[in-house]
Amino acid sequence: VFYNLVRCVAMVPFAEPMARFCKRIIRDEPELDADTRERFLKMIRRNTQNISFLVQSILKLSKFDTNTVEYIKDRFKVSDIIHEAVSNTETLCDLKNIELTVNDRFPDSSLLCDRHWQSEALTNILKNAAEHAEKTVSIDVDDNNAYLMISVTNDGSEIDPKDIPHLFERFYKGRNSSSDSVGIGLSLALAIVKNDNGNIELDSIENKTTFSLKYYK
Repeated sequence: VFYNLVRCVAMVPFAEPMARFCKRIIRDEPELDADTRERFLKMIRRNTQNISFLVQSILKLSKFDTNTVEYIKDRFKVSDIIHEAVSNTETLCDLKNIELTVNDRFPDSSLLCDRHWQSEALTNILKNAAEHAEKTVSIDVDDNNAYLMISVTNDGSEIDPKDIPHLFERFYKGRNSSSDSVGIGLSLALAIVKNDNGNIELDSIENKTTFSLKYYK
């Protein structure tokens, strides 16, 4: 982890300037047609965002490794946590032309948690869904006497059963992993949810995959 952390942090100061430099070259290249130019620009935006996600996730995982995570718990509306996570992943969904919908049947439900960290967990689950979705990602909420659950569902190929027991292992990449995946987000999400008396369940069948963040009362 330390080696990856150092390597990725070293990339941060150069990622954005290099992206801006490449964008200028592409925009000023007269021989590129509009479609090719837009395709290259979208690729640059996507790769820059992937670097940012990777560095942030490794830095946050290092806090768990060193037991330096500070949780500030209070009661927060689940809709606010979802809104923040959606905002964090809107750009990725736009770049991949993924339709993201929220079906919140319990708009007044609340959760005793650290809002920042739970938004981070849901963001990582949403990012994973967007990376593997074909066209759609949806968020659903369930609230009962036993638990509160936030479910994230994406269409696309189901997960290989052999991969399921290992998906939450750090740096694990499944057989159907996208080229953008680095195998960190799910591990980080599970560590966060467990710290707020929860767990993450997975169901993947018939071209549909659902990750459910379940918080016990």
